Amino acid sequence: MKKILFVNHTSVIGGASWCLFDILRHLDRDRFEPVVLLSENGPLINRIKSLNIPVVVDPQTPEFPVYAKKNIRGLKQFLTSILNSLRWKKNFFNHCKTIAPDVVYLNTSAQLFLPPIAKKAGIKKVIYHNREHWNKGSIFNLKIQMRNWIIHRFVDHIFSITECGGKAIGFPEKTTVVRDWPTFDDETEIDLRKKLNIQIDQFIILLTGGFQPIKGTKDLLQAVKLMKNQSKVTIIVLACSEWETARWKQIIKKILGISSYAHEIKQETSTLDRIFLLPPTLQIKTYLQQCNVLVAPFIMPHAAKAAIEAQLLKKPIVIYDNEEAREYVQHEKTGFIIPKRNIPALAQALDDLVQNPKKAQQMGRSGHSFITNQFGVERNMKKIMAAFI
Repeated sequence: MKKILFVNHTSVIGGASWCLFDILRHLDRDRFEPVVLLSENGPLINRIKSLNIPVVVDPQTPEFPVYAKKNIRGLKQFLTSILNSLRWKKNFFNHCKTIAPDVVYLNTSAQLFLPPIAKKAGIKKVIYHNREHWNKGSIFNLKIQMRNWIIHRFVDHIFSITECGGKAIGFPEKTTVVRDWPTFDDETEIDLRKKLNIQIDQFIILLTGGFQPIKGTKDLLQAVKLMKNQSKVTIIVLACSEWETARWKQIIKKILGISSYAHEIKQETSTLDRIFLLPPTLQIKTYLQQCNVLVAPFIMPHAAKAAIEAQLLKKPIVIYDNEEAREYVQHEKTGFIIPKRNIPALAQALDDLVQNPKKAQQMGRSGHSFITNQFGVERNMKKIMAAFI
């Protein structure tokens, strides 16, 4: 039996964390013994323990600066991460020695400082799961070079959730495309129309991006204002976290004359009658089942797991064009792929779905067939477990 050490940088249940949990609950426990290392306490711990899998928490696990941008703040974050990796590398080295895994699995780019330490501790195989598609124009080239150097020398196998993400790294001989598959937790059914007082004839538009600028919430709101059928739609925006509108941040930005993205969103909503800005939720299936369309106007390539889940539930997708979007959505068959930041085109696509409900339903059925074929759990778990051997 092979012992696998799974490493994740957060215990918050989000996209990558939920994908890790899915891998763990579909893992063949007769062949593999899992242990999980997390860098913080949080709800993911109890989820994993419910599978009778041991969890180790170490907040001093070195973390790679995944989101360090090309600015002064990003440079500081980048350098601080390097210094912290030197300070805390002994912690991970000791975990490797104590747990003694056959394989170390790194769930995101945040763990890319760990492969050299794992190899020094005598780990035979290190696997890195690539979930990011970095925009080279907005981050340090040094960061990309460091990532590639680490992968070249210390990573034995790469899983990539997209073909384009795998090609961007540039090591095809040791890369396998492993799709994130759509699965849902057990949920208590909620009648959203009753809970939110949405009329039966209203067309529900769902976006899961909250107040994160790259998720395009502002673009969607501007597009709705251009719609001919604006009066027929209700907008639900999920993942509007409280920290993103923290009062002290608003005060500082006001003093500096900077408008926060959350504030800009609220300004956009002031002229819209039917919009709900809701916090993160584990009830994602409920929202996807009861919406009419999922919109994902991400302004840069980003893992759109909700787009996969929505198509499984026979919902059409409207998404901004990028390399990843073309792998998730089939234009005019399972949804619409819109040129990035083309607000009128986004409005037109939404109007088309409102005016043609049969077309929206057909797109949903086509999306279900596409996702079932390409993103099935058995197909992708076979690839993962084959690499563990």
